Amino acid sequence: MTFSPLDFIIYAGAVFGSIGTIWGGFKFVVKPILAHFKRISLLCSTIEALTETIKRLNKNISLIQKRQQATLGALPQPIFESDWRGENVTVNKSYVRLAGSSEEDLLKNNWRQFIHEEDRAKVVSEWRRIVSEKRDGKITYRMVTNQGIVVCITVECF
Repeated sequence: MTFSPLDFIIYAGAVFGSIGTIWGGFKFVVKPILAHFKRISLLCSTIEALTETIKRLNKNISLIQKRQQATLGALPQPIFESDWRGENVTVNKSYVRLAGSSEEDLLKNNWRQFIHEEDRAKVVSEWRRIVSEKRDGKITYRMVTNQGIVVCITVECF
């Protein structure tokens, strides 16, 4: 099916609220259409700029994460970071040595598996309270390594 310019003018005029005369309608219709295209063009350039900004921010975040990982790796203190569910998201080499497990295994599991059975309910309850109240805290408990060694540790939550 083909359309003549007159069909377009009539259709566009109906879409934009007025047909008018052929020439008058054409002028009336073209201006809103051009304005619409200008807005679309502005929107596209804004989206492109935002996309570039997001790419740059992601690159910066990646760089910061690499620096953080290098810094944590160099510290002698065992450090692990968990998310709000208790899943490990970062562990340093000292924590890997203390737990007696691989970094991959520690990142697949959460830190609660290492809490001594007698301390687990109290520690998990206190940790949940700290997380839900979004406050800093310290929890001292007995950790059981993969080799069965019991170590008393204090965890700082912030």
